[in-house]
Amino acid sequence: MTRIVDREFKWKHDKDCCNDNGLEVLTPYPKKRNIFERRLDRYNHIMEFVRTMLAIITIILQLIILSKVIN
Repeated sequence: MTRIVDREFKWKHDKDCCNDNGLEVLTPYPKKRNIFERRLDRYNHIMEFVRTMLAIITIILQLIILSKVIN
């Protein structure tokens, strides 16, 4: 039984991704990021809002089209 558990969770004990306690180490953002990526990060919430609104508008338009086709 211990052999199976060791094989399944071997990745948790790798030194590349984990510290001494076996917890995953979070790496910070890369230091070199281009200007385009910084601008996208700055407007992240606005882009999420626009994406959500477009999805809602698309569903509403589909319902309108279906109602016109059915009648």
